[in-house]
Amino acid sequence: MIKIKAIVVDDEQHACDFLRKLILSNCPDVEVVGTANRVDDAVLLINSQKPDLVFLDIEMPDGNGLSLFDKNITHRFDVIFTTAHPEYAMQAYRVAALHYLLKPIDADELKEAIHRFNKKKENYFLQERIGVLQENYNNLVNHSRQIALKVNNDYQVLSSNDIICVTASQSYIEIYCVNKERPLVIVYTLSNFCELLPIEDFLRIHRSQVINKNYIESFDEKAQTCKLKNGLVLDIAKANKKWFLENFTKW
Repeated sequence: MIKIKAIVVDDEQHACDFLRKLILSNCPDVEVVGTANRVDDAVLLINSQKPDLVFLDIEMPDGNGLSLFDKNITHRFDVIFTTAHPEYAMQAYRVAALHYLLKPIDADELKEAIHRFNKKKENYFLQERIGVLQENYNNLVNHSRQIALKVNNDYQVLSSNDIICVTASQSYIEIYCVNKERPLVIVYTLSNFCELLPIEDFLRIHRSQVINKNYIESFDEKAQTCKLKNGLVLDIAKANKKWFLENFTKW
């Protein structure tokens, strides 16, 4: 069996040792070929060992762990972030389509992360996804977000500011964007997609419809519909009408 070569990067050596032992006990297809406590040491280790996978802590003593991707590294590898950040920061990883493990790391979650790595070895898109993460990580309070979405066998990066609305139908959703004649259709649940959107700008007006409040053109109270700037007219569920009316005049 060809093993996955991995390195662990964490500023605390005991954290490196713990993860190495956890991998040894639970992931027989993974071999940890080295650990590093600083970004510069990680660069040297990556260039010499050429790993398939890097477990990377974000907070490092010589700079943000994301600075690793600004260094002179020519070898391609994938990354799983290990982090102690609270839940609100997890949004940054999800929208960038990157794997992460929340400390203290659970063995089952570790095995699931390795399973996802084996299933989707998308190294070619790593740099773009890291760019998405860097932007969102540094601007968590910014309403605008970059969202990386898998479309067929590739990824597309969308700005949440360009999304007019999202509608759901069975196992897929349709994303209507500015300056796009046709919606982007992807296999995704509306509930999961809503987790990627800044809640300050988006409202779920129906169980199958989410709108960006910045693109509302008008509201028909009698018909209980709203018209968006792209011409779409969408129904507002009765359960959402009161909230919509209370906030409509404030937007």
